[in-house]
Amino acid sequence: MREQRMDALRGRSVTDGAAASPTADQRPAREDGLGSRAHIRATIERARAAIHSARDRTTSSRAALAHSDALVGASEQMLQQSLALRAQLRASVTAYARHLRADGEPPQRMLVLVKSAMREATPPELDPYDARALMEDVVRWSIEAYYHAA
Repeated sequence: MREQRMDALRGRSVTDGAAASPTADQRPAREDGLGSRAHIRATIERARAAIHSARDRTTSSRAALAHSDALVGASEQMLQQSLALRAQLRASVTAYARHLRADGEPPQRMLVLVKSAMREATPPELDPYDARALMEDVVRWSIEAYYHAA
């Protein structure tokens, strides 16, 4: 009895103590709404389109990643070449400064000669900031080499 009252409060009809459910013939027809065949087809079509889009984006992302990896590899190779050339330049400047000292050139004259050689060798298309930074390094290397040779 208590269950019947609770079902009645919940809006359920009670027949012989059990809740009645509508049969397929009694259900309202849904043509395009949630739960209809058309809605299921539309949802599946959207899912299919999303899957294809995700696959296309994955393929594009993989291609972009491969291109990026190639660029990173090329950049790393260029960096290694740049470091090797910088080491060669330092060795050359060091040898030049030591030769000048051995020839009896004073430090001021050594600096003038080193800077002159750098200006002649520096390509004009080199960024002025980079050229100045390189010149500072060359001056420092030449001073270190000149006084280290003593």
